[in-house]
Amino acid sequence: MYVIEITLVGAMEHYSVITAPLCNFSYSQSEDDLQLRRCFEPIDVDPSNNLSNTDNSSNEELNASNYSLENNGLIKDSLPSTVNNKVLNDSKIWKYRINSDLTIHKDFDNVGEPAFANNGSLVFYAGNHYAGRLIDKGVWQFVDPNFDFKGMQSTGSDTTMGDIASGGEKIVPLFKADQHIEYDPIHKIYLWIRQSVPILFAGAPSNIERLAISKDTHNWVVLDLVSTSVLNNAHISRAYLDYPDTTLSDKFFYATTTVYDLNEGKQYGLITRFSLDDLANSIDNPKVFNYDVVLDRDVEQITPVNGASNPMSFGAHLLNESSMKLYFWNNHSSVPVPINISILPWTSINDPKICQSNPQTWWCKANTDSRIRSAWMQGSSINFMWNALGSFGNGTTWIPYVDSATFYLGKKDTYERKFLISEDGRPWIFGAASTAANGDLGASAYYFNMDKPKPLEHPYFNQAFGVFNNTSNKWDMMPILNSTYPLPVLNEENKPDYNFGDFFTTKPHVEGDAGYRWDNGAYVITGENYYDVEPYFMMVK
Repeated sequence: MYVIEITLVGAMEHYSVITAPLCNFSYSQSEDDLQLRRCFEPIDVDPSNNLSNTDNSSNEELNASNYSLENNGLIKDSLPSTVNNKVLNDSKIWKYRINSDLTIHKDFDNVGEPAFANNGSLVFYAGNHYAGRLIDKGVWQFVDPNFDFKGMQSTGSDTTMGDIASGGEKIVPLFKADQHIEYDPIHKIYLWIRQSVPILFAGAPSNIERLAISKDTHNWVVLDLVSTSVLNNAHISRAYLDYPDTTLSDKFFYATTTVYDLNEGKQYGLITRFSLDDLANSIDNPKVFNYDVVLDRDVEQITPVNGASNPMSFGAHLLNESSMKLYFWNNHSSVPVPINISILPWTSINDPKICQSNPQTWWCKANTDSRIRSAWMQGSSINFMWNALGSFGNGTTWIPYVDSATFYLGKKDTYERKFLISEDGRPWIFGAASTAANGDLGASAYYFNMDKPKPLEHPYFNQAFGVFNNTSNKWDMMPILNSTYPLPVLNEENKPDYNFGDFFTTKPHVEGDAGYRWDNGAYVITGENYYDVEPYFMMVK
């Protein structure tokens, strides 16, 4: 991989990078298959051998609790209640519970992060640490995300990369978490992103975001984005990638991520853009091609807008909780056009001032933050959602809600706080919205069961799905999943774990299937252990 073009636009840097597929594999192969072994990246150190001692910031930098926005003051204005609570209508929901047999049960996690792609007959579904195929609305087939995602470490006297011949070889697992999946109906391909654990690659702290492409979810072509290689020409020699997000247009696949610069102790937003023609052709005719990388050091995360196309749109929080940066990337442009726009101020969900006086609350103990985790196109507007803290009592009490920002294209600086999900006396969190084929806007979100003891400290996370009511300008939300056990759960070390999230997926349903308008991925907590969860794939009318 090498850079053929560098462009600077304000704080943004553009690199046109040449690459080629690393390997291809099939799930029918064995680990000894030489073709499969081409997928195993050469690494310097076994990441399970306490890599954090090699670089003291590795675990810390990938911890979500380190993300916080600068706060210029608490926003004590009371929020509007924007939820019409409805009863469950089972006729509108089709649910499939992902099988929790012994094969994958211990891969379940209270940080579930459901992602999926649906081509109309096959759903490729992933949680944080597992994946599988859902066929004909009832048959589940487990897929091992660790299968090809391994490293090859030399065990000779010199363990630098490439000195395999001086000793033996040790195969070590690299897959960590953070999966995202898209389906391109034009090229009829699945696109699957997975993230590795921290590694030493050519002597530098790094990690990998692995992009795999397939027509059938059995046979895959692999392309690796190694953090230090992608960022080499940005002069970032020690870095990790985290919080990936993906979307696609009719011509391009986009993957965004946060860059953790270990030298500077800073975070930046990164966008990669791949031609779908190049990715589709790599299955049958692998060859070198170039893709675009855009780095913005003024933001810490960039979120793509689902449903946008030419220009593809993105959004990011600026570091003051009262403005955002929007990006518009035309197909034939090498870089997106950035615009800064002011929005109504809001309060981060992990605000230190509030957590100092309310340390017992769930959101002050969990690694939950206010990154934008949902963005979608609705008519001529682009829209964003994120977790925030709001007050209904002039700052005397605080509860989570889902904030939003809407920007109308073609109307300069036109902004509206239209689609927030908030309710007096009930926390809402982890909103994910998408526009159905008929133009209706649907959203999933979690709420706390306030009838339980200490609901703000030991919450039962229940999920609801709703449709935005354009008459009342509120969400008609109906409950669809209930947890039977509260947080915290016990983690692998048998210690309390308050984490949940950190993203959920709602997408438009494939047209022509019994009137369903949305697909939804979610899970609930059912027991005291981290793996006691029930994941679901759902279709909503």
